[in-house]
Parts: sequence; C-alpha cells; structure tokens
Amino acid sequence: MGLYILSLIVILLSVIFASINDVKYLVFIDKYLRILPNIIEYFKIAFLSVLYILINTMIKKSRTLKFTIVTNLILFSLAFLFINHFARGVYARYYSYNYKYISNFLLVLAIFISSIIPNNILVKRILQIILSVTSIMISIFFFFYFYKNGEIFPNLRVNDLSVISIILLLISVLLTMRELGIHLEKEKLLKVISISVLCFSEILYLTFLSFQLREIIIYELLQLYAIVFFCRFIFYISITKELLEIKSIKEQEREYLKNTSTNKEDSDINVELEQARSIQQSLLPTKLIKYAGVKILTEFLPCEQLSGDFYDIYKLDKENIGMFVVDVSGHGVSAALLTMYCRNLIRSGDNILSKYRSLKPNRNLQVLYDEFNKMNFPSGMHMVMFIASYNTKNKILTYSSGGLNNVPILVRKTGEVIYLDESEGFPICKMKDYYTPKYTSKEIQLLKDDRVIFFTDGLIDNFKNFTISEDVLVDLMLQYRNNSIESLNNEIKSNIGSSKYKNGDDISYFIMEVL
Repeated sequence: MGLYILSLIVILLSVIFASINDVKYLVFIDKYLRILPNIIEYFKIAFLSVLYILINTMIKKSRTLKFTIVTNLILFSLAFLFINHFARGVYARYYSYNYKYISNFLLVLAIFISSIIPNNILVKRILQIILSVTSIMISIFFFFYFYKNGEIFPNLRVNDLSVISIILLLISVLLTMRELGIHLEKEKLLKVISISVLCFSEILYLTFLSFQLREIIIYELLQLYAIVFFCRFIFYISITKELLEIKSIKEQEREYLKNTSTNKEDSDINVELEQARSIQQSLLPTKLIKYAGVKILTEFLPCEQLSGDFYDIYKLDKENIGMFVVDVSGHGVSAALLTMYCRNLIRSGDNILSKYRSLKPNRNLQVLYDEFNKMNFPSGMHMVMFIASYNTKNKILTYSSGGLNNVPILVRKTGEVIYLDESEGFPICKMKDYYTPKYTSKEIQLLKDDRVIFFTDGLIDNFKNFTISEDVLVDLMLQYRNNSIESLNNEIKSNIGSSKYKNGDDISYFIMEVL
C-alpha cells in the first residue's frame, strides 16, 4: 500500500503545482529550471535503455510473443526520443513537432500489448531475430529520413495521440486490476502504478490551456515516474522473482535438514522420518482424480519411509492438464529433498517455469536442467522424469522425456499397444559444463476409452522388487481393458509385494483413462 500512497502524493503535488499561478513562482521556474526538461529526457533515455535490455534478457529465456512485440516498441520509443533530442540540438528550424509525444505513445502501446497478450504464446527464435533486426533498421531509417527532410509526421495531431493513449491505458489498468484481484502481488502492483501515473499525465496534458515550461516539467516528471515503475515491474518479473523463488527452495531445504537433525536433543529420528513421509505424501495428488473427459488413478509405494519417486497431476487451465513422474537417484532423505526441489520448481511462480506450465514439456525440461545445474547439489545426484500435458478438448497428449528409462504405455480399446518412446531425453544432472541437451516434445492423439500408464522403473524391476515384468503389465492392461480402471489397478497391485517397505526400489505409477 505504501507504493499506492506515494503515487497518490506525486499526483496530488502535480495538480497543486499546475494550479499555482503566482507570477514570482512562474518567473522562478522560467529562470532556474529551464534545463530540467533536458535532464529529465536524459533520464528517460537511460531508463528506456535499461527497459529494452531487461526485456531482451527475458525473451532470450522465454521467447514469448508478448515481450517480443514490447521490446520492439520500446526500441521505436527510444529512437523517437533520440530524434526529438537531435531536433532540439541541431535542426531547431525543423522543430515544428515534438517527437517525444510519438515516443510516449509507443511506450503506451507497449504497455497495452503487455496487458492483452497472454504469457503462453511463444514465437520461434528466428522470428524474434527477424523482428529485432527489422525494428533496428526501421529506427535507423526514421533517423536518417528526419536528418534529410526535417519532418516525419508533419500533420499528426498530438491531442489525438493523447486521447488514444488514455483509452489504451484505461483498458490496460482494468485488465491488470482484474488479474490483481484481492491478492496484492508486487509485480502487478508496480504495473498498475506505472499505468495509472502514465494515464494521469496524459489526462493532465489535455487539461492544460497552454504548454509552457511549468506544464512541460510536470508532464515529463510524471512520464519519468511511470517509466521508472515500469522498469521496476520488468526487473521484478525477470530477475528478482526468480531469485526469491530459488532462495525459497534453498530455505525449505535448510529448514527440512534442520528439522531432521540427528542431535540427541531432538525427538526420535524414526518419528521425524515418519512425519517427513507424511509431508511428502501429502504433496502427492489424490488417489482418484477426475477432470472433464479424463479419469486418473494413482498409486505410490515407497521402499523406505521417504521416497525418491514422485508424480504430480495438476490443472493448467480450462482445457489442459499437466502431469509428470520423476525418479531421483537413491532413496531416503536426500532423494526426497530432490523430489521436493523438482516439484517446487515446476510449481513455482510465473517467471521460471510457469511460462510453460507443461504446455511445452520440452521447455520445462530445458529450464529444469539449467536451474538444476545452477544449484550446489552433489555431482552424483541426478533424476530422470517424464512430463506431459493433455488437452481435454482435442484429446492430444504432448510429452517429453527427461531420460526416464521406461516409457508410458498406451493401450487402446481395440487392443492396440503403443509405447510413448518418440521423445528421447537426457537425465537432469550436473553436466552442463560438458553437455547441454536439446529436449523435444511429441504429440499423440488419444481416443475415447484409451488408457495410458505412467510409471517409474520400480514397477517392472523384478531384480529389486517383488513385482511384474513389462510384458506382464501390458498383458494385464489388455486383459482388463473392458473392465473398470479400479479393477485394473487392483490386479496390478495384487502382483506387487504388499508388505510395507518390502521392496528394494520405490514404485510409483498412475493410469489415465480417456472418458
């Protein structure tokens, strides 16, 4: 709320200064503050340059359409600021139109675009490069065209630009406020403040009867204030939030290790491990999950109190469901912590992996591999996983493998068996100094009554576990394809050793049925 109060004070002071008509006050401004608009313009150029660099850094990671367009509009805005400065400094005789208003309008357009285009629309890297090069060439063209002709848009009316800007900004602030809701998320709060102040500056401009030095200073200061807050918004979502999420994961790990200390003063270690087991299992999805057009039944059988296996199933939006299964090297506390790290990273805020949220499974794996290599995990630790998304509307399953040594099995009602093995992945491990894998996503069309089983190798590992082979698993799915999914699961469980922690490896699986 402090940011809101500060912004209201700034707006209130602007109104007060704009309404003072004392002659001495106006003479003082004209005499001592004539250089201030130039200084403000230098700061605007600096902050817009920072903004351009920050957004460029973001699109190299995310390649979103929204910020690809925004970064090019920021570049145009910068170009017209330079033209405006050049006009004042050298070609004052051509200065019939102030190009900073075009620059301001382009900034407004960038903010509007950032409010209406969703985060999950991506563009190819080559298209980003083409757009960036094109924008740079157009900016250079405008500059040299002005240098030769002195005017670019001689008949453009500034008031029209302000009216359009106000409309776009009002739409933007309404859309952002709707996203904000009752949760005062810092990044959206910064954006609301930036848009609101920018909108107020345009409204104030239209109310000015004359546009003398005082009005120019007030208008430019409000514009600069808005740009600074928009920079803070971009900086927060591109850098600060990511650092906070990583810090939160590390703190969770430290807290867990602290709570499971072997100090003699602590409670009995077995009690603590049992509590940790309850916490880990409480983070698993429920045993039976139903969404529109799909039913999923899950099973989790750890070989110790804490497991290195984990899976998650979660709704992405109205039409898409995300899911993954992960198998961490080893068992016990260290493996369980790594499964929590994996879950936290995939489920974290909207800057790291929430841009993809399993709609692009290969991008999830790519970012997970990169983030894993930034952490100070022991070099021998690694994990393998399989991640997918399912569209309930068109019944398309999109999947990507992160080195899982067994693949999900699809059994159709007709008896056709398909192994989801077209995506060959690489384990999530600390190998980035030597090798950076390229993960790929594949798609498969599912049909009504299709069943897909996702599982870790413990389910079919006869060497370590009292369980079944892959061939037997396929036979069971074929035999029970006309029975309920519960009957199939009961038959699979009957072939697995039922004693608690009897097996030598964790067993995790879930069966998805298309309704």
